[in-house]
Amino acid sequence: MRATSIDSSAAEQSWLELTTRVEATQQIVGGDWEVSDTNSRKCADGSVNWCVTRLGPGVATADRAALFDRVEVAWKAFGWHAVRTRIGGEPPGLQLRYPTGGALDDGFFVELGSTVHGTTIGAQTPCAVGDVDELNHEQFAFNNTPVYTPTPASSPTALTPTPRTP
Repeated sequence: MRATSIDSSAAEQSWLELTTRVEATQQIVGGDWEVSDTNSRKCADGSVNWCVTRLGPGVATADRAALFDRVEVAWKAFGWHAVRTRIGGEPPGLQLRYPTGGALDDGFFVELGSTVHGTTIGAQTPCAVGDVDELNHEQFAFNNTPVYTPTPASSPTALTPTPRTP
């Protein structure tokens, strides 16, 4: 372990709190999810944050409003007063976002978007005191993702590399 002069417990707590809430949202939606989170990133002198990205199943148009109602209740309990908007395109979908646009002063935001083809959760932890090099060296985010289960290579949803032709 490398010596560090920065106590990363605030950043670690920020990660754990957000990913636990994101996992709760995943449970409300249901289905299988892929995890695509970043390593910690420097966001201010001596501070870090993470981007959290989860890719999940599509939701039928007829079920989406009720699902978003349930997510909205959970998010309000977290203190997130999200705004619901329609997503254009084909097929159309719905989005919940807090704050409405951009990020809070500390860098935090969370959004849920869903169509019949897929659901995504994107979020960014608040900028918190932490040592980016130490957190990435110990792979803090990877080793502390609630219920993280990598997709086995034999899974029908796993990405398969395209063979190179000579």
